[in-house]
Amino acid sequence: SFSKLKWIRTNQENISRTDPLKGPGRDHSNSASHFLYVTVPDSGLTMDWASFQSPPLQPTNSSHPCKMVMYTHQFGPRSGGLTVLVAQRLLYPAWERGGALGDLWAKAEVEIVSNSTFQQILIMAAIRDFAYGGIGVDSIVLSPECRRSSNNTLETIPKPPKDPCIDDPEKMCDFNADCAEAEDEAKCDFSYVEGSSGWTDASVGSQGWVLHKNATAKEYLYVAEASGQQLTEAQTRTPLLGPTGPVCSLSFDFALTGSLDHIELSLRVIDSLLGPSPKLWEFSGKTGAEEKEESWQQANILIGHRKHRFQLAFEAWAVKTQPYAWIKVRNVHFINCHTDYYPATPTLSCNFEEGLCSWYQDNSDNFDWSLVTGMDHTSSLVVDMWSPSLLGASGRLVSFLQPPAPTEMCLTFFYKLYGPDALMFEAVRSGFDGQVAIDDVTFLDGLCAMPRKCSFEAQMCGYSSYGTVKWLHRNGHSSTASGPKLDHTLGTELYYMMVNTDRDVLPASSTAVLVSPVRSGTTKTECVTFWYHMKEENPYLRVYMKPEKGERVQIFSANLNQGDEWRHGQGNISSGLVDWQSMENGMCIWNNIQDSERDKLDWDLTSRETEEHYPVPPEDHTLGTEKHFLFFPSSNRTAANQNAWILSPHLPATQATCLRFWAYKDCQLRIWRLSGGLTNELLRVTELGGPWKLFEVNITSAEEYQQIVFEGIKGTAGFVALDDIEYTVGFDCATRVTKP
Repeated sequence: SFSKLKWIRTNQENISRTDPLKGPGRDHSNSASHFLYVTVPDSGLTMDWASFQSPPLQPTNSSHPCKMVMYTHQFGPRSGGLTVLVAQRLLYPAWERGGALGDLWAKAEVEIVSNSTFQQILIMAAIRDFAYGGIGVDSIVLSPECRRSSNNTLETIPKPPKDPCIDDPEKMCDFNADCAEAEDEAKCDFSYVEGSSGWTDASVGSQGWVLHKNATAKEYLYVAEASGQQLTEAQTRTPLLGPTGPVCSLSFDFALTGSLDHIELSLRVIDSLLGPSPKLWEFSGKTGAEEKEESWQQANILIGHRKHRFQLAFEAWAVKTQPYAWIKVRNVHFINCHTDYYPATPTLSCNFEEGLCSWYQDNSDNFDWSLVTGMDHTSSLVVDMWSPSLLGASGRLVSFLQPPAPTEMCLTFFYKLYGPDALMFEAVRSGFDGQVAIDDVTFLDGLCAMPRKCSFEAQMCGYSSYGTVKWLHRNGHSSTASGPKLDHTLGTELYYMMVNTDRDVLPASSTAVLVSPVRSGTTKTECVTFWYHMKEENPYLRVYMKPEKGERVQIFSANLNQGDEWRHGQGNISSGLVDWQSMENGMCIWNNIQDSERDKLDWDLTSRETEEHYPVPPEDHTLGTEKHFLFFPSSNRTAANQNAWILSPHLPATQATCLRFWAYKDCQLRIWRLSGGLTNELLRVTELGGPWKLFEVNITSAEEYQQIVFEGIKGTAGFVALDDIEYTVGFDCATRVTKP
């Protein structure tokens, strides 16, 4: 070697023992074998290039060239590139591969023609002074035309490779010209004179990518025969690119022609941290029968936001290579890819009719939102949970960067959550069934209007408290105040409004008042519904409607300690056109139980999505034409014999009250009375098919606050459906009066 920086012969064991980030985890051919390797020495870098050379070789000619095949490993920021030089009286470059490729061995083929009296092949590596990485060479093979010579004198000493115009390898191919003549971006795509020369053929089989270049036609990459034995895909990789901004896209032309029916071309991202990702794009078939200009087609592909450096890999496959099949790529351009590039006037408001507007898919997640039409009055963004490949995966939709606003802003959107396994704006798939959709996202100046429903999950919805003792907003597990162990909405977290009624906190005859925002009056009577929890001694809860002018009107009261249970309350609002205040929450008094010890699955209302994935009755009982009913499917995605409970609100003691319902079933249905945590079976339906059948059950209970339970037990197929549930207080099923 002519340099103070030396190549060493080493193996994987020596490197991994000292520093696993230095270089290859194994050599190209065998994990126990050796290879040549160069990196920054422990004593520090005094010269940034190293070379080794072949013995002297005899002259060759164009009909019998000397061919060299080797495998190279260029890893990390220390890898400045690898060059093969031919030494005659002077030196000339025969091959080069710049920068870092990642932790892989890549094949290289060099063809040498020299009519001088002797020659040597020099392999030179450029090493940069950074934290990790290095360059390895292995499995060098020379063809029989590379014959040794006795002459062994070099007339000139090789000069080191040209220093790069920038010191930071992370700025190479970052889609920003840091050098005066943009040399740092010159080998990244086909838009510069040196376009694609920085690309690497990473093929290992009998097909590989070759650069076609002549003076009369545009350069292009094409698939040709290679020296490997296996019929595997041909792969060419870009240098390390990026990171990129959210609107980064790739444009290229491609042509697949020839006599074979099945030829393929695809594009894949190989993340420097996460490894290969699923294909971004693929084409199978032919673009034309012959080699003509009209056989070329253009592809435009969104690369999107990429946090880490990455490579793009073109992968191609054909049963045979040319002349029977041609696979070609040209005019590769990256568009608006710099990490700081955003459109000039981004807007977050979007109905998704014309694409994603100023939203983009986060490529560090596992799957993407899809644009679907026909779900509503516009297009929607949807995540379907039914795909079995998505278990545990998440898909994030992210907005472009927004400038700071001088006032508060309001984000509104329509959303749809179907099934038991759905969350949002990040949709995380944790089960088999369900769907998440969002639509009509609007970003407006000013505060949002107060919602008519409030679960107190994220905000207080404009409710306020006054009096000597305040209502508190429990907003998660962080609170240390007493209260229900679980909230009613989720059954897992603590999000509700509460007031402590202990005597030492709230004295006798004192009140704590929770007030809603002012609501617009209507001519119709409205129903206010809510869930409440009273556990202390001698509690008292009253709900009033307070007109803007005039006295308040009581619409609900309760004064019993009802144990550690959430109860359902409701009251009628008859306000004419007068604006009014009150509490409101929820719409339905039947609830899926939130108790994993009691059940594993949920009942649901039928919808278009259920009909796509489950068998359901052909019509409901009420109208006979629409499909509005409760159902419980026997999907083969969950284990047999799993069950689902749906509960009525707490009901008063009764001598006899009639429960009527219509059922349509292919699997087991049980009806229970639940009181004080104990169950009493009222009815078991095991043999029933269509059509709808009426059932009547007399409910008798001496205890206050009993509940009715419908339990579906799944089989391997079929469903249970319920419709027209009636609970007639004061009469038994024979219509005898049991309570005046």
